Amino acid sequence: MTTESVSFRITRTAEDLAQTVAALSHRLVKLEQRLGALETAIQRPESPDQAQLDALDHVEALLQDCRQLLDEPGPQAEAVAEVFLSSAPEPQSYRDAA
Repeated sequence: MTTESVSFRITRTAEDLAQTVAALSHRLVKLEQRLGALETAIQRPESPDQAQLDALDHVEALLQDCRQLLDEPGPQAEAVAEVFLSSAPEPQSYRDAA
């Protein structure tokens, strides 16, 4: 092996290592930024959004309305079934329809 060949390989390996270190440094900076953002988000107290609170109030009102409707006495199930069945047309057999 010649000295020039060995020198070329050392230079090439050093360049590859420099590129790898630069890429790792870049990734490390991005990860540190993400970590900082997460730490800030954790430390910041969460204040509920007014729109979310209004939506929850609306849902609570709907639930109360539903409970009231369920508590009200309504028509008996048999009476509803009777009306439904009496208004339904009589079934016809296949032979009668032809």
